[in-house]
Amino acid sequence: MGINLHRHKFAALIIIALIQTALAMPSAANEFEIEFEQLNEITPPSGFKIDRANIDHYTAIVDEELADFVREGWLTLTVGELTSFRPHAAYITATAQHGGSTKLDAPGILVDYNGGRPFPRAPKFNDSRAGEKIAWNMRVMYNGDSGQIPELHLQYRDLDGDSVNRSLVFEAKLLRFMYRHVVPPVPSINKNLQNALGAFYMRALSAGDLTGAEVLAFFNRDDSSAIKGWVYIPQLRRSQSLASFPPRETMFGSDILPDDFLGYSGRIVDMDWKYIGSTYVLLPMYRHDQVMVTETKLAKWDYRFVHFAGKGSCFPNITWQLRYAHIVEGTPLPDDYPVSKRYMYVDAQTYYPALVRIYDESGNFWKLTINGVAHPNSHVRENHETGAPIIDCASTIDIINKRCTTVQLLSMVNVDGITVKDFNPSNLGGGRRGRR
Repeated sequence: MGINLHRHKFAALIIIALIQTALAMPSAANEFEIEFEQLNEITPPSGFKIDRANIDHYTAIVDEELADFVREGWLTLTVGELTSFRPHAAYITATAQHGGSTKLDAPGILVDYNGGRPFPRAPKFNDSRAGEKIAWNMRVMYNGDSGQIPELHLQYRDLDGDSVNRSLVFEAKLLRFMYRHVVPPVPSINKNLQNALGAFYMRALSAGDLTGAEVLAFFNRDDSSAIKGWVYIPQLRRSQSLASFPPRETMFGSDILPDDFLGYSGRIVDMDWKYIGSTYVLLPMYRHDQVMVTETKLAKWDYRFVHFAGKGSCFPNITWQLRYAHIVEGTPLPDDYPVSKRYMYVDAQTYYPALVRIYDESGNFWKLTINGVAHPNSHVRENHETGAPIIDCASTIDIINKRCTTVQLLSMVNVDGITVKDFNPSNLGGGRRGRR
């Protein structure tokens, strides 16, 4: 046992030394690739399990709060194989053509942005707006020109038990109106009455008294403009503006704040963004065909949801891949906001915020959000060769209130049949026009 412990400590020292050396090196010429040779020197082997017995030897590559969960025996991290999540060639081409010409004007305004990644070069500490640039790279990351979620399951669980307190089922659609890269019309849809980057629509299929509730939200091109969106409430038979909801109100009574949906869906101007640094870290990015799935199979697709395990069954039963990530800290600017800061690990290849720490108003660690991302070629056939990271599962673990919300979903990108009409506010509630 002493020999094994010595070997683990020696391996940890090698990992730390390699990370320090790697971080001192210049970034790769093509940021859409990953450096397999370098990562293979640092990562534990595929299939290796990091648990409470050995976590202290791998803290250099595990987020500190997640490491505490492992140390307490809440979950075990299984290392997965290294996989490139290279975006679609059209997005890379657009970045080569337009990247570097985009500028930040007043907060919330992009100037001379025409597609691709607006700020393709590595963030720099001497750039006072580096964090804001990371936020914009997240907002217009390549995740397809349209999306369909035929089933999205929310389950509310007790962290100290193993019971599901509530289950809700939704369907959802997404559409990018501007800066499209693959699906015609490219680059923009002409009928864009809201002057929006894109829109998201969700409807409750089976949610008790919330069944029939609908949410329609637009992502503004001018991020400094007021939030545009509505919630249709079946009991009232009318729609209510998203802006009228208090910032403390969660999504359908879950542990998820509206701003935390899809990583971060709030206004960029509502946060002070600070670039903290870049590092190698294990993130929940994996091949769906190599992780534990449930027995539940969707009727129309050859797909089974990701399984959840660990304490309270709050943790997705997936593999964790070593990734190069940028760390950005967001401090909310509005008053009466329930969060003091968000600490996000943003994958450098995709710019997806795969792991987010959330702190309460007093600065105490409150929640950890795990946003599971599957490789498109490991997913349903409709996602193959799309180059889009597939949002496959998620969990928000609330350690203060001892509960969690788990998310299981089938997400498909660049699908046919999604049109601007699907995002018409007048269609909410079956065409009922009553709003407030």
